Amino acid sequence: MHLRWAGPQDADLLQEALLGTVNWDPGRPPVGRDELLHNPQLVRYLATFEDEGAFGIVGEAEARPIGVVWAVRFREDAPGYGFVSAEAPEIGLWVRPDHRGQGHGHELLGSLVHEAQRRRLPGLSLSVDSFNPAATLYREFGFRTVGTSGDSETMLLTLG
Repeated sequence: MHLRWAGPQDADLLQEALLGTVNWDPGRPPVGRDELLHNPQLVRYLATFEDEGAFGIVGEAEARPIGVVWAVRFREDAPGYGFVSAEAPEIGLWVRPDHRGQGHGHELLGSLVHEAQRRRLPGLSLSVDSFNPAATLYREFGFRTVGTSGDSETMLLTLG
């Protein structure tokens, strides 16, 4: 897998990724693209990478995006689902279903954590359903649960 920085040209990929993360559980009614784009709580996760503090990494195979990980900063007066603090960006991670189980999520997340450390960020946060297999990956990286809401866990990785 080849890694590259995400940019404004990845808007469609981020929409696909956000839909994939929101619709991870086939047992729940799916959220459609129109619903996503008209939901103010969700659309905020679609970073333009021109936003202050937003950054992301795209994984490609054969010049085709197969996954993306991104970080977005939220304010205390407008927090995201996995908000911990304005200084710790909230992350999203998605790998195309046909490329899962091959270590791509691990590589993407590791690259994002490395970049966050390089930027001297105090931490990274996220929200994940307790039953989502990705929760295991986050724990392997040292994310710990700092709050719960229903079936969702807010997790924090404390950096340096």
